[in-house]
Amino acid sequence: MKRLATILVIFTALLLAACSSTATEETTPVDQAPDATAYPGPMSVGLPTITPYYPAPSEGGESEGGAKVITTYKPRTSDDNMKRGNVFIELKDSDIIVMESAPVQVNVLLMGNLPDPCHELRVVPTTDEAAKRVDLEVYSLTKKGGACITVLQPFEATILLGSFTGGKYEVFINGEKLGEFDS
Repeated sequence: MKRLATILVIFTALLLAACSSTATEETTPVDQAPDATAYPGPMSVGLPTITPYYPAPSEGGESEGGAKVITTYKPRTSDDNMKRGNVFIELKDSDIIVMESAPVQVNVLLMGNLPDPCHELRVVPTTDEAAKRVDLEVYSLTKKGGACITVLQPFEATILLGSFTGGKYEVFINGEKLGEFDS
C-alpha cells in the first residue's frame, strides 16, 4: 500500500513539473506597440457593384413602408389614349387630415394598391357645399395593349382638398364613406 502511495506521489510530481514552464517569455510592455511587420495587413477584396432595378427606399419615391408615393394624380389631356382600371383602396389605412390653419385646410391620405406597376393613379375630387359632401373618384390608367408584370403596386397619395366653409363634411371614396371632418 505504501508502495502505491509513493508511486502516485512521484507520478503527480512529474506531472506538475512537466506542466510548469521554466523558460521565461518575453512580453511587450503595454506602452509599446508590436512591430508593424510582424502581422500582415488587412486584405481588401474588390466585389462587383450591383445596380438595383428598383430605387432603394432611401432614394425617395417610396414611403417608409415601401409604398410608392404618388404626387401626380390629377387627370391629364393624354388620359384619353389610356385604358381605365381599378384601384384597391385600403379605407382602414386611409385618413382625413385637417390642418390647423385659418382657413382650415383639408387633405386626404389615400393608401392602397394599383393593379400593377404600369398603372397610374388618378383622383377627381368633387365637392357639394350644399350637401356638405366631398366625393373622390379614384381610378387607375394604363397604356392600351401594354404588357406588365402582374403584381400589386402599393401606393400612398396625399390629395389636397383645400378649404371649406363652416360645417361638418362627409368624405366618400368611390361611394364608400371614409369619414367626416369639421371645418
